[in-house]
Amino acid sequence: MALSADGARPILARQAGNRCFPPPVSWPRIAAVIPAHNEAEIIATTIRSLTTQNYPGELGIVLVDDLSDDGTDDLARAVAAEGTRPIVVLRGTEL
Repeated sequence: MALSADGARPILARQAGNRCFPPPVSWPRIAAVIPAHNEAEIIATTIRSLTTQNYPGELGIVLVDDLSDDGTDDLARAVAAEGTRPIVVLRGTEL
């Protein structure tokens, strides 16, 4: 995705032949699902990368923590509090 010359709106760079297509009237809602197990070293970077995306539509982020014992879920919640996009942190349970 690229931005218009004034940086105010996204434009699509897709081309078919010599035709350029304008951006859609409404952007689809998407969800990024992050499976995690003992990812404390990298989870903050991962979440910040997603929360700073320049996606104009609704972007939900879900972290599914698979019983990490290194504080992955707590770090994810702390980083989520910094951002403006909603983040859901789900902690797995023992089967």
